[in-house]
Order: sequence, then structure tokens, then C-alpha cells
Amino acid sequence: MTADVVCVNDEEEYRNILVDGKPAPKPVEKTGAWSTGEFVTTLRTLLSPQTDAAFVRRGDDRIVGRDAYRYDFSVRQANSRWVIVNPDGRSESPAYNGTLWIDKERHRVLRLEMRTSSLPAGFTYDKAESTLDYDFVRIGKENYLLPIKSANLACMSGGSTCMKNEIDFRNYRRFEAESDITFAK
Repeated sequence: MTADVVCVNDEEEYRNILVDGKPAPKPVEKTGAWSTGEFVTTLRTLLSPQTDAAFVRRGDDRIVGRDAYRYDFSVRQANSRWVIVNPDGRSESPAYNGTLWIDKERHRVLRLEMRTSSLPAGFTYDKAESTLDYDFVRIGKENYLLPIKSANLACMSGGSTCMKNEIDFRNYRRFEAESDITFAK
């Protein structure tokens, strides 16, 4: 599956969604494991004051060749905006916890790992995890710290069957425009 992910006014939009190089024959959410939000929303939501995540410094680390601060975090179910959707369409926003690595030099996030604390009995899944990795990507003459890959895992309740969704972000481009309007006298 491929898609163009476009960030417009800090919101993700998914365009040109293809399955095996062709337009999806049905709504893409019904084609199997599907996730959204990895480009902007997941990190922005975690760091939002409304989420009220509790962060605890866990020391220093090294990740993607850079020195980093490591923080563990937890989010209460009441503040969670991580939505896990059942195949039947029912959804839950569970409590979750995880770890965040922040670049010491540039104070930017390098990696985010999160996992559900619990999902309710009777829900199709009993566990979900997500990992999001960032690295510097050259666009034009500048380097930008951007998502480069993500992995999402959802495990079925009462068994050992899990679904894994891997995402690679590539072919970055930046678009901007300027215009001048001149009115004749």
C-alpha cells in the first residue's frame, strides 16, 4: 500500500492511496490493518497540554547516532486520544505508556514508543504498540528532522495472533508559494 501524506496547516491528509499500485477497491480502512497519525498527530497529541502526559526522566541514551535524553511517560485513559478501532467499527481510547528520546543538541524527538496499558474485555485486541522513528532528511539545501519509519502492532485477545503494520516515510518534498498583488492606479 502506498499513499501521499501531506501536511496542511499542521493536519495530515492522505492522498493517492494505492493497494498493489491500483486504487483501493473498497474504503482503505476495510483493507486490513490501517493506521493514521504517524506523521504529525501522534507526537503532537502526546505533547499536548490536554493529554496531560506524566513524564519521568530516565537518564541519557544514544539513538540514531545522537546523544539523547530518555523519558518514560504515561497517559490516563480519560485523556487518551489514541484511538484503536475494532474490525466491527467499535473503538477505544485506552490508557497508554511509553518512552520518548529527545536529541540533546537540538531538543527534538528522535524516537517515540508507546503501548496500551489495557484494553477492555470483549474488545478484539488485548494489546497495541506503536514505534515512531525520526532522523534528519535533506530537502533542498536544508536538513529537517522528520519521521522516517513507524511500526504498529495489534494482538488479538486470547491468542497469539498479531498484526503488524510497517510504514516507511520517503520521497520528502517541500512546497511553498509566494505571490505579490499589485493594483494599478
